Amino acid sequence: MLHHISWKMSLTNTRGRAETGALRKNIEEQLNRLLSQLQDLEEMKAELDAKEYDEMKSDTRAQVCSPSSYFELTCFSCVSSKPH
Repeated sequence: MLHHISWKMSLTNTRGRAETGALRKNIEEQLNRLLSQLQDLEEMKAELDAKEYDEMKSDTRAQVCSPSSYFELTCFSCVSSKPH
């Protein structure tokens, strides 16, 4: 019985690591898309009126910083390293 419990825990840990890895990958991809969006927004700044630019930048930055604790941990360093 102890062997069965140990095997089950090992299987659960393996599945948990795989799910965590997939989640981390998805979060990193989303973060990269949002940071790319911020970069594109900076490049289009001259083509947008000030209010539209500010709203779009604010919305995008809010998305970068809010979806998960992972974003909250990396938000300051990622967003602050980009030109404002």
